Amino acid sequence: MAFDDATYHEGFSALARRVSRRSTGRGPRDARPAWRLVEIGVAGGLAALLLVFFWLDLRPDIDTAPGHPFFWLKMVFTASLGAAGFDGLARLLRRGPPAPT
Repeated sequence: MAFDDATYHEGFSALARRVSRRSTGRGPRDARPAWRLVEIGVAGGLAALLLVFFWLDLRPDIDTAPGHPFFWLKMVFTASLGAAGFDGLARLLRRGPPAPT
């Protein structure tokens, strides 16, 4: 089996095209629309909320609890952790230079 330059360059260019297609994001993996990921996230959040309601039940003092600051502080803390996690994930998924550590 002979190996010549034409075969080498043809094979190399095909490999280079595949690698460049992956790096630019044009390929079969990008065929999924972004709204599909949003649907999955909303469905997961709703499932988690329903599990908490049916498994742990609501607080017995839910009618007076919103008057206390710690009731709202728990929600703000959880929401801020979720927002920070989402921001970190979005930075890691973005193309370009790596996210700052």
